[in-house]
Amino acid sequence: MDTTEDPVAGLAPVVSRLRPMTDRSVASRAAGGATRNAGLSPSAIAWSLMEAGRTTYVVLVLIYVFVPYLASVLSPDPVAGQTLIANVNLGAGIAAAMAAPLLGTTIDHLGRRKPLLIGLTLLTVPVACALWFAAPGMLSLMQIAALLAVSAVLFSLAEVVQNSLLVHAARPDERARASGLGFTVGHATSVAAMLFVLWAFVLPASMSSSWLPDRPLFGLDAASHQPERLVGPLCGLVILTCVIPFILLTRDAPARRTTVGQALRAGFADLRGMFAMLREAPEARTFLIGRMIFADALAGIIVFSGVFGAGVLGWGPRELMIEGLLASVFAAGGGIFAAKLDLGLGVKRSLLISLVGCFLCIVTKMSIGQDHILFVLPYDPAVQGRPWSLALFDTWPEWIYIGADFCISVFLTAALSSSRTMMAELAPPERTAAFFGLFALTPRSAPWICPLLVGLATTTFGSQQMGFLPIAVMIAIGIAVLIRVKAPGPP
Repeated sequence: MDTTEDPVAGLAPVVSRLRPMTDRSVASRAAGGATRNAGLSPSAIAWSLMEAGRTTYVVLVLIYVFVPYLASVLSPDPVAGQTLIANVNLGAGIAAAMAAPLLGTTIDHLGRRKPLLIGLTLLTVPVACALWFAAPGMLSLMQIAALLAVSAVLFSLAEVVQNSLLVHAARPDERARASGLGFTVGHATSVAAMLFVLWAFVLPASMSSSWLPDRPLFGLDAASHQPERLVGPLCGLVILTCVIPFILLTRDAPARRTTVGQALRAGFADLRGMFAMLREAPEARTFLIGRMIFADALAGIIVFSGVFGAGVLGWGPRELMIEGLLASVFAAGGGIFAAKLDLGLGVKRSLLISLVGCFLCIVTKMSIGQDHILFVLPYDPAVQGRPWSLALFDTWPEWIYIGADFCISVFLTAALSSSRTMMAELAPPERTAAFFGLFALTPRSAPWICPLLVGLATTTFGSQQMGFLPIAVMIAIGIAVLIRVKAPGPP
């Protein structure tokens, strides 16, 4: 059959990933039960390790260390810095929106994935290492912004390719564990990297203790912000280390004789088929529209949190990394929180609660400044006092901000978890794999909207706090769309 005439038929490669439960599949699962409790294969483990490099880069460079340094130190002022970061994510988001969905539908027709994934990943190593030269008199702001945008696009494309490789790198009985291991290893590696940077470079420059080096390792000078710049090469080393076992151990998809042109035409046909399917499931369609909006807002929370802390509260790398480590602990509990709410209240109510929690926390963050609380209440440490005597997080605005950030870490993780569960409930059983393809593609179809609006709001109001207004509005719109969805209640 010619799939270009029937767009839904073009979905065959996608739908084939999730076969219906036949007698043969039941027998296969029963046979696989003996190996389900066995350890993961080297191929699956090596596939999982690739997540560590990307996650470490995102946490150290994009959230807590380098980007806040760019926005608060290298930029003329924090407001201009937040606008710059918004523009970087705008450009990267547009590029990813143009390339990632088509790559996601084309990759099945190309056969082998490993060479492409290795190439995309290795290209990020020199980009990360070049961040060492992000200092006055070396790279310009525009050159640094271009490096960050290029790395964001490379990571987005690499994630698409790696996700498509899972079904070949891991056995059916170990795919869920391999996927979970990727998240766990990525999270653990980023936490370990943050602890190392704190111990080796950041804390020795600001305090003395028997468990710290006398001075920052390698003779780094904190005054010239060398620790912040070093996280780029450090992440490049982590990425390179993770690629080696992947090259040696991970299984690739079988080679095909399809040309690139043929694969692209088939990918376009798959995209047309996916969007044609939305007519068959109006509730799933409405949910995907709402998710596209609130998922972009949730991504904005992650991207701009470090920039906000550095610019509004005057935090340096020490405060940002300590707060980030603690927030990671709360984020880890978000999945447990979502699971309990999903079972007790139903997935729709659970998702709504999580999104409302995110909305309230964002508004609370917007209400904070070094000299005020809750928008209108003035704050002076000499008058209202300090929460404790330690010279770290020693003002009430910081404590309120940290409390809101801990809560949003739980709600954000829970929202991501519940949205995946809701997609599973809304998708037609015979189209589950294809709808999860759409579920994965919708955030990449408009990742530029939130950065664009945050940049415009920050510039218009001249305020980092008001720059967060579009994030709150997008979450509210996502909630309004989600309310219209008819979803199953609790079991």
